[in-house]
Amino acid sequence: MLPLPAAKKAVRSLPRRPIVALAFLALAGFLAAIGSAQIARVAQPPTTASTTTGTTTTGTTTSATTTTGTTTGTTTTSAGCPSGASTAAVSASDVMLPATLRIASLSTSPRPIPGGFSSLTATVKITDSCGQPVQNASVYLTAVPYRQVSNQTGTTASDGTVTFTLSRLGGFPAAAHQQLMVFSVRAVPSGTSTFSALSARRLVSVRVQL
Repeated sequence: MLPLPAAKKAVRSLPRRPIVALAFLALAGFLAAIGSAQIARVAQPPTTASTTTGTTTTGTTTSATTTTGTTTGTTTTSAGCPSGASTAAVSASDVMLPATLRIASLSTSPRPIPGGFSSLTATVKITDSCGQPVQNASVYLTAVPYRQVSNQTGTTASDGTVTFTLSRLGGFPAAAHQQLMVFSVRAVPSGTSTFSALSARRLVSVRVQL
């Protein structure tokens, strides 16, 4: 790009054609003006701004920090368990992934199960994966093979337990020399699907004495 004085000198050397000379001179002046503006723009330093209380935009650089969030209800630990002592009862609705429900124990009365029983009680305890007793968990209990005892569904109390009364059915004993009765136990938070990611399933065997 020619500077303006050089452009004028070049015009003088052109043939004496006024229209061509004037057009060349105008083009040279326009290009020189654009070059000056670009130089001034490059020389101008960028403007920066930052804030920690909102969003600010100034010049060519923007820096912003925005913090939002809502905290309600029971707090949970990084493991998904409600905060508190491991012996403190928690509600099943407060248990969050990655924590899950656990079938901690199953006990029967009488134990071992006699061959001549007509009914028996079975107590199931539900905890979360941090060992806290879980209240309001829905528990389903049956024996396998089926039809040895009646199927039952119940909800855990504040200590995490639920007790069932099971009646003897025609499928017991399942074998002539049966030694164990195997119970299938399932627990889910009340009101949720049986396929909930928080659910727990376990097979528990109790000795039989025919």
